[in-house]
Amino acid sequence: MVSDTANLHVEIFSAYLNSRFGKRYITSYINWFVHTNEALAIAAVDDERRIVGYALGVSSKHGYKMHRALRWVVVSSLIIRPWILCDKRFWQEARSRIEPLARPVKTCDQHNLPQPSIALVTIGVHPAYRRERVGLHLMEAFEQMATSCKTQSLYAWVFEDNVSARQLYEKCGWQPYTNSLSTRGSLKYFKLLD
Repeated sequence: MVSDTANLHVEIFSAYLNSRFGKRYITSYINWFVHTNEALAIAAVDDERRIVGYALGVSSKHGYKMHRALRWVVVSSLIIRPWILCDKRFWQEARSRIEPLARPVKTCDQHNLPQPSIALVTIGVHPAYRRERVGLHLMEAFEQMATSCKTQSLYAWVFEDNVSARQLYEKCGWQPYTNSLSTRGSLKYFKLLD
């Protein structure tokens, strides 16, 4: 199932930076969510048990563990694909991870949401299943799982130009965080849970 989800991720997000690291990286990435207690992983399957969508999330306190766990896969991917270093998105992402270490954190970065909080890291739906409410059902299931973990809030970063994702979040009651546009062009969304 992880391999099928990785294939779907590469298909859906082929233009995104993490897909350029290759299937080995994406498989390791998804595997991390599946096998980590502080993470949530949900898959939507069709009648023939094919993956048609998925959502991945992690506790706000443990997201750094993912980056640490995947660092050697990233290094090996960069050795195999050195052209990634020429991609400005790589440097924007690196800067967005390094800057908080060197400067005071902005208010919107402090995650001053009720704790515990979970980040929705990735949600994807197979193109053939869009407009069939798969994304909506994934969001509902993700929120239910988070609530069962006694989570009080959710948040996600979404690219400003990803209108369909932003519409989905807003349809599910998520709100954009004021003045949260990041240097890599993404906005922070959040939702408070009961």
